[in-house]
Amino acid sequence: LDPSRSVDEHILPLLDDLEIRSVLAGNMRDGLKQIVDAVLSKRYPHHPRFDGPVNASRMERVRGLLERLLDTRDRRMNVEKSEKSDLKAYSDPLGLTDTGDVATVLRDRPLQELEQARQQKGLDTPTVGDVRNWLDPAGARGLLPEVEDLLVLTWCAWSGRTLQRGGRPYAPPRLGQLPDDVELLRPELPTPAHWAEALDRAGHLFGIALAGKALTARNLTAFVEQVREKCSGLSAVSPLVAPLEERVREWADPSDAPRLVTAKASADLLAQLQRTQGAPLVRALAEFNAQTSLTAMGRSLTTAESARRLLTERPRWIVFEQVRNLVHDSSRGHRASLLLADLNKLLSSDEVNLMLADGLTELTRRAEELLRVSPPPPPPPPPEPEPGWKTVLDKSLSIDDPAKLAESLRELASEVEQAAAGADDIRVELSAVVTRREPKP
Repeated sequence: LDPSRSVDEHILPLLDDLEIRSVLAGNMRDGLKQIVDAVLSKRYPHHPRFDGPVNASRMERVRGLLERLLDTRDRRMNVEKSEKSDLKAYSDPLGLTDTGDVATVLRDRPLQELEQARQQKGLDTPTVGDVRNWLDPAGARGLLPEVEDLLVLTWCAWSGRTLQRGGRPYAPPRLGQLPDDVELLRPELPTPAHWAEALDRAGHLFGIALAGKALTARNLTAFVEQVREKCSGLSAVSPLVAPLEERVREWADPSDAPRLVTAKASADLLAQLQRTQGAPLVRALAEFNAQTSLTAMGRSLTTAESARRLLTERPRWIVFEQVRNLVHDSSRGHRASLLLADLNKLLSSDEVNLMLADGLTELTRRAEELLRVSPPPPPPPPPEPEPGWKTVLDKSLSIDDPAKLAESLRELASEVEQAAAGADDIRVELSAVVTRREPKP
């Protein structure tokens, strides 16, 4: 409007070597964006060109994809459309991946450069702060904390390292909040054979299904954490042994009781796992002697709490003691013996074959039903003799030896004659029941 007030240069850089060319933009916003881009490019000439804003949520998604990629055998995997967009926007500009239309491939040159920097410094266990310095020693990349944490954790996974702080395993926080004093430790790894066997046994015993099965430090840490967490929730396994051993000794045969063998093996295994960490824990899990079966141990572990409670419920076992007193009862002894035999079998058999809770519930029902049955009344006493009559002989015989039959009958006849001697009137009542074993045809 007033040419006399115009200036030759609308932008005056304060840095002598900063040159901002003429801005061609349709509006103020686009023009300002070009100017800021020029200034930041001068300040951080090696800053990666991301296709989108950087925040913790986006970086977490990229981190998850990179961890999946590192778990693949050939460091290559197919990706969905949304996954491809995240990798192209953030991981590709960092030089970590090369993403095509359907697949992405790991490019580990940036990770190798970090490893070379570590070797040059001679640090076996660097810290997060050390790796941050190696990421941008000249301060020319301008990486945000979320991006730095992504690169640090990706290098840890690639190089087989875990996080440790204050001598204890450290779970990484949200990206952008990783403390500089966290140590990046390279732990001892178990052998592939031990690793495969431990994974299989953990599935049978604890129901653990690890998402990443590759033998890496990250997967090892995740596996150990899951196993120890499961062990901490099985506090009833060791206390089960004493009451089970007592019941087996009282009601069954301790020399042939798989349930007791399994319970002791399970308690021993848990004690070993709770004392170890890392590769030693994997070895202990892979090498222990199951003695019965993994399936039996798995069932014993998960039912230990309820089994211990059932075995220590005193009223239930008082009922069984009352049943044991009926073994020689003429009318209920046979049923009592069958019930006690079933109790023996239940206490001896593994949980995977006979469930203790169901078995004891059924046996208790049978026992209470048996105890409710009234015994038959005793036989009536013999009638009193009529006035003036006196019983002088009351005797019965049971003969099971044919050779003694005649002699026993003669002795009885002699006793009857003596008892009746001199009497004017007598009454003699005799009955005989003879059973004989017939020869087989």
